[in-house]
Amino acid sequence: MVILAVAWFLGGGSLEVAVGAKPPARLPGVYAGVLPCADCPGIRHRLQLFGDGVFFFDLAYLDRPDGPFDDLGRWHREGDVLVLEGGRDAPERWRVTTSGRLRVLDTAGREIESALPRVLQRRPGVTVEPWLFLRGQYRYFADAGRFRECRTGRVWPVAQVADNAALERAYLGAGVEPGAPVAVRVEGRVVMRPGMDGTGPRETLVVERFIRREPGSGCPAGPGARDSATRSSGRPGEPVQAGPGR
Repeated sequence: MVILAVAWFLGGGSLEVAVGAKPPARLPGVYAGVLPCADCPGIRHRLQLFGDGVFFFDLAYLDRPDGPFDDLGRWHREGDVLVLEGGRDAPERWRVTTSGRLRVLDTAGREIESALPRVLQRRPGVTVEPWLFLRGQYRYFADAGRFRECRTGRVWPVAQVADNAALERAYLGAGVEPGAPVAVRVEGRVVMRPGMDGTGPRETLVVERFIRREPGSGCPAGPGARDSATRSSGRPGEPVQAGPGR
């Protein structure tokens, strides 16, 4: 058991779509833009696509006190359509244009007929650090905690700040062997921080609020698994039941 635990810790504006044209193959990166809003100046979108099929998403209504609305999950392509499967009830779809921009589609995957700009452009050098509710497996071993997020499978070191002490107490109170997984639910931020071993910045989970231990030690399967990444209605706050519409 201890050997397995050590191994786990170390593992760690225009449509622009031409007939017959192929969208660019290079998709991972950060895309950003401000999309139209019916009763506000706009909705800021920032989407980070990683090469392993994971995405981070940050959405905020300009000049509004609520939000932002963050999400994470997995992405894949269906031809020239980018599909995001995260915390929403249904996947989001974006058209990949021949110039490498992303154009939002409606919930059925159809084009939105509008003269208003509905595209995101690549923004090199920008990172997205989501703050949201997360479900995953927590392990504590050798005075260090690791969190495996259920939807993406990403494993992050847990910073020893904020509500980390409550998370550690809950783990120690679970009565499991050191390094064994415990299912938990937390509210946290995924941020870039220097590694504990002195290496460069790496993704790290800051637990802003420990919520509870969950039954069992694994991740849920089926429709309930979508709840592993629910966007936050505020910082801090409670999760909203439905994300903002387009």
